Amino acid sequence: MFVDRLILMLQAGGQRLEDLRELTREAGLLRLLDRAVIPDPDTVGDWLRRMGDPQTGHAGLVGLGQVRDALTARRLRRDGHETDTLDADATLVVGEKRDAQWS
Repeated sequence: MFVDRLILMLQAGGQRLEDLRELTREAGLLRLLDRAVIPDPDTVGDWLRRMGDPQTGHAGLVGLGQVRDALTARRLRRDGHETDTLDADATLVVGEKRDAQWS
């Protein structure tokens, strides 16, 4: 339950655990995705801490990274690509000009 909610939060643009609270206000989205419960940020933070550090033998989050890598590889194969470009500095400029392009 925690992993899927974290992924949902990140896909929605969340950047910190506190952003999970924003998802609770998205009743339509949660209904569409059949997700009734969004865990409290403190609960998720506790869970993440319990997942531990791979250097100490608690490698729970390493598995999450492996899932991310597998899903990315599957999507690249499906779309016929070998690489992706992540534009972490993308800026959307709102323009009301007649010749403005859709973003």
